[in-house]
Amino acid sequence: MQLALLSYPTFVPGEFQLLHHFFEAGLELFHLRKPGWSETEVQAFIDQLTPSMRAKTVLHSQHHRAEAWGVKGLHFNQHSPYQHTPLQKSASLHGVEALHAAPGDLSYVFLSPVFNSISKQGYAAQFTDRKALASSLTAFKTTHTTRVFALGGVTSTHVNDVASWGFDGVAVLGAIWEPAVAGQQQQAIKQFHAIQEQCTHALIP
Repeated sequence: MQLALLSYPTFVPGEFQLLHHFFEAGLELFHLRKPGWSETEVQAFIDQLTPSMRAKTVLHSQHHRAEAWGVKGLHFNQHSPYQHTPLQKSASLHGVEALHAAPGDLSYVFLSPVFNSISKQGYAAQFTDRKALASSLTAFKTTHTTRVFALGGVTSTHVNDVASWGFDGVAVLGAIWEPAVAGQQQQAIKQFHAIQEQCTHALIP
């Protein structure tokens, strides 16, 4: 399974040191999502990343700067509507029905929340019927090549389950960044490696 890491929505102490560690450890997909940040603030963040890191980074905002910044792709949601681009494209979806209505040229989508969110209090799981979810994902894969990532409350203990349901990857946020926000950088690193290890060995049906 593939692992995507979303940034914390606000600045985190030691954020760049952790990011550099995660990239060096093999992170291939980083989503830069800082709602409310200005272009200048996002530019300052991008400036902290090496060219090879930018080439693995997906923008959730400031799409018009993608080419200049040398990023991997663009992510679309209600605040950043879909647009044609030669870069890799992804999107956020919140229901199985939305899978079939999504543009066919998306490389992958985030389907959420699969579990109760760690970073958003009160943001509860929307897919409680796991058999129905697995059946829907199987049906979707018969006619689409878009990969589907599980987002929302994902920890290392969930990876094998979401793989068995037919997800192609996991997108994580709170499991990694909440410890860092609390000043527990080593715990954040431990969580990252635990999820990464599970993704490496998870088997997708």
